[in-house]
Amino acid sequence: MIKILDNLDVAGLLFILVALAIGAYLWHIDHEKDNKFYLINFVTDANGRADKYSLGYVLILLVGCWIMFYLAIHDRLTEWFVTSFLGAFVIGAIVKTGANAFERTQKSKADTPGG
Repeated sequence: MIKILDNLDVAGLLFILVALAIGAYLWHIDHEKDNKFYLINFVTDANGRADKYSLGYVLILLVGCWIMFYLAIHDRLTEWFVTSFLGAFVIGAIVKTGANAFERTQKSKADTPGG
């Protein structure tokens, strides 16, 4: 454990502190009595089932934010990374919309007589 801490620079420590603060805030919100938002909503669909697209979005967000933070702190953030990062969300939205449309089409075909 000590060897891991020896390899961390200021950016790594800052990111850990920021991530812990955000995590503590989300945990606090998750456990409020009158709250209608829960952490599990990040990775489930409207029916409460696990959703691979939501999980993918959360993973892209977490990993991408960590990389963007690290690159920005070390003055190495480039336009191609920001464009790729944002493009991942755009492509994900297109894929999810297409998958949802396909699913609705299949359900409507199954509900029609002779379909």
